[in-house]
Order: sequence, then C-alpha cells, then structure tokens
Amino acid sequence: FYFSGSYAQDEQQSSELNLMQEAYVNVQKGDYAKALPYYQKMLEMYPKDPTYNYFLGRCILFAEKDFQKAIQYLKYASVRNVPFDVYFYLGIAYLNTYQFEEAIANFRWFEKSGSKKELRELGVSNYISMAQNGLYLIKYFKTPQVYQKQNAYKGDFYASYDLKDLEGRFFDRYLYL
Repeated sequence: FYFSGSYAQDEQQSSELNLMQEAYVNVQKGDYAKALPYYQKMLEMYPKDPTYNYFLGRCILFAEKDFQKAIQYLKYASVRNVPFDVYFYLGIAYLNTYQFEEAIANFRWFEKSGSKKELRELGVSNYISMAQNGLYLIKYFKTPQVYQKQNAYKGDFYASYDLKDLEGRFFDRYLYL
C-alpha cells in the first residue's frame, strides 16, 4: 500500500511539473492565452507567490489586455525576487493606461540592468519614445468645446458643418455611391 500511494503522489507531482513547464513554454512563445488558466489556478492556491503573480500579470497584459489588473500583479511581483524584465512589462501596462511617467520610470529601471541584446529585441527605446510622446501630447491637450448639439443622419452628417470659408473643394465619397 505504501508503494502505490507513493507512486500516485510521484505521478501527480510529475503531472504538475509538466503543466508548469507547458505554461512556461507557452509564455516564452508568446501564447499567453494558453498559459493564463494555469497561472490563474496556481495563484488561487498560492496568492502571495511572486513568480505566479509575475507570470499571471504578463498573461493578463497580453491575453486579456486588462492593463490595470496586469499592473496589480506585476507591481506586486516587482518588489520580490522575479525576473528583472517585470519592469519592462510594467512599463507597457502603464503606457497603455496613459500613466506615461510611471511607464518611463519602469522602462528606465529595466534599461539599467537589461542586456543590450534584450533592450534591442524588446524595443525599449521605442517604448520610452512612445511614453515621452504621450507626455508631450497630454501636456498640450485641450478639452474640445461643444457649442451646439444636434442629431444628424449618416447621409446628412457633412451638411451640418459650415464649410464655406474653407478653400478648396470638399469631396464626399458617399455622394456618388
């Protein structure tokens, strides 16, 4: 009886190890949707595990595109012993939530310890430029003023604009259909 119980336990551990390896390989291949259920399940069992938070954050970032949720998991993992590229993924999540200063800070943090090859392959300088452009754009963003609201049908949409002071010709591509 002892032997069969030990064998079943070894078989279960082997199966769990295979699932973990498969999930890891899926993440490395960029197939985050396949890895997501595994990391969700593992995080339910081990909610404070930084590695599961890290991988679940990456999966949510790319598979579900729920950037706020991804930030939550990645931020938790970032202050623990996880791969240093967590700052790169945090930067992407912040960039997609228009938190440009936080994005730049995380990209710069990753830039300090990432290899030149990693930085080039991941395009970190491009992401930093995007975040800087975002900062510039929101700095000069003006809220549009609405002077008058009126309903317009699709066919009459352009008729509601006063275009007589514009030079050139206005072409309505739907006019000739």
